[in-house]
Amino acid sequence: MHGTGVEAEADRLLISDRFCEAAEVYQSLDLIDMNRREKLAYSLYYAGQNDFYRDLGTEIEQATPWGLALHLWAFIAKRFRSDETADIRAEKLAQLLQAILKLEGWSRLREFLIAGCWFQSLQLAHETSAMRSIQSKASIALEASDSKLHASLELCARLFNFYRDRTNPQVKALEKLVASIHADDTPVLSVLYCAAMTIGDIQQARSAISVLCQRYKDHQLLESTVSAISAEAGRPEFLEFLPTELKGISLSRPEIRLLIALTNHDHSGVLAIAQDMPAGGPAESVLGLPRIAEPVFDFLFSGWTDHVGSWGGSSPWEAIFGDRLFRALPPGALRNTFLQGCRNFMEDEELDSHARELCDLFESSLSTDDFYWILRPECLQLVDAASVTNYLIKTASEESKFSPFDGFEVEIPWYRFVPEIKEKLRALQPNARAVVEAVLGKWEVPLRPTLQQRLAGNGLPEVLDDPLRQLGAVITDLDGNDLAYLQLALMKLTARVAERISPAAANEVTVLAYNDFISPNYLTEYGEGRIRTLTSRYGAARFMQGLEALMNSPDFDPEADSQIPALSKMLVTLQGSLQVRRAYLAGVLRNRLKNLNSHWLDQQVVEAMARGVDIEQMIDLAKGVTSWDGWSDGLASLEPY
Repeated sequence: MHGTGVEAEADRLLISDRFCEAAEVYQSLDLIDMNRREKLAYSLYYAGQNDFYRDLGTEIEQATPWGLALHLWAFIAKRFRSDETADIRAEKLAQLLQAILKLEGWSRLREFLIAGCWFQSLQLAHETSAMRSIQSKASIALEASDSKLHASLELCARLFNFYRDRTNPQVKALEKLVASIHADDTPVLSVLYCAAMTIGDIQQARSAISVLCQRYKDHQLLESTVSAISAEAGRPEFLEFLPTELKGISLSRPEIRLLIALTNHDHSGVLAIAQDMPAGGPAESVLGLPRIAEPVFDFLFSGWTDHVGSWGGSSPWEAIFGDRLFRALPPGALRNTFLQGCRNFMEDEELDSHARELCDLFESSLSTDDFYWILRPECLQLVDAASVTNYLIKTASEESKFSPFDGFEVEIPWYRFVPEIKEKLRALQPNARAVVEAVLGKWEVPLRPTLQQRLAGNGLPEVLDDPLRQLGAVITDLDGNDLAYLQLALMKLTARVAERISPAAANEVTVLAYNDFISPNYLTEYGEGRIRTLTSRYGAARFMQGLEALMNSPDFDPEADSQIPALSKMLVTLQGSLQVRRAYLAGVLRNRLKNLNSHWLDQQVVEAMARGVDIEQMIDLAKGVTSWDGWSDGLASLEPY
């Protein structure tokens, strides 16, 4: 570099790889000149600045050869921006490829740039005609120049297609292409290895690693690359291609020793290594080691190797070794420590098969993270109810705004947990209990069964569940003779139950049920009086029957101001025709008044019952009338209970 001045000094810094200093100097100059903008962007790029392209401009047609590289790197850096549509990205990439195809000389750079445009069109995964056109033009250009990258990019294209469509034709096409490639001739061994492992062609994968170890025998990342991919693949035999010294380094790594023990089913060896192994793997895991970036990918991604067709990036330790350890270790606490990490990578069916271990983790920690993992049917039937209770009470006492059940659509078997929760609540101080109950209510924990559940027979003591279930199941198998005696036995039981229900208890349960029915509204004092009257007349059980019938009635209007008239009418309807009591009513009237017309009286009674007036109200009226006009007027004035 000759010359003097500020820009010449910046140029000297640039070619000396002092990129940060060079960038500072370029930024002090005006940036009208395109070459100066390119040199600034180049310096910022190699200085590690993410927005290196901010002053580069968009004049692709006037860009220098390395300016085109900068524009491609800028495209890669911005390719997933949310403010750009797929069409805009395709248009930019097509414009860039067109400029690259016109490039004369610079054959190696041109080859890498064309390959880069092709790879980006695949990575964006936009199956549009514009992207297919880019791929076609890039393919033709590389093939015309006899570029060995052509086969590698064709293989990349097949890999991307396979990930989108794993049908048999795609598999066969990938298998055929992999088989046709010779590892010695391919410039990008990582693509061949990835494709071979994808279809299970281990021999081709071994060939790729063998050539890698020859081609890069002096590369500082060779051992870490082969160690990492051997660990990921679960194939310690890949290490045999390493030079002796590097193989010794690899074999000294704890995870490689673990891999060999797992492969050889050396249970004592696995156990010994696992006992010293952190649950999330060692701080410097073999899986996180840097890997070789082969020339074209190194050019495109500046050493980054976590894209399709590369030697890979940092794989999750729990998904690789944690999962293998969990499967290899005997049941127990040590095994469960590895489950905590690898469960994130298990399918639902496999998680279900390890329900007991998931429950063990939660029961020993009572943590929210472990609680989420037991919110699955198999676990909820196994988990210790006291542990769930302690967790819910503890979390609710912290007055958490977020329910631990949010986002989970699993049906909770509350019958397992509610009794424990109630018992725990009784042990709390009144103020603390009120806070916890309020939070549990917001979480929709059914400390009391819903009205519908109670009316359906749920919520009774557990000791009754099996007998009632068995009784319901056996009824269909009994003949008429047995059914008659069964009905008699049940009538006797019903009578005994009725004797045990005090008026106060009956009133309490019906008022509570009705308040649940009209929630969030509640009865006034006058309304409670009417409910007590209905309870006194029909009994608590019949009252509940009427409430359930009303809820299931097609005429039920939940928007009505008051449901008591409709309930009264339903209770009257459930009594049936009441022929005996109607005959008694007729007898009372016949004794007190002359000229009884039975048909006319029946019509009056039917109309009154349709209004919800009870037959007993009519009998009470009849006992005091002295004329038919008094009877008719009194009957018209009667209101339902």
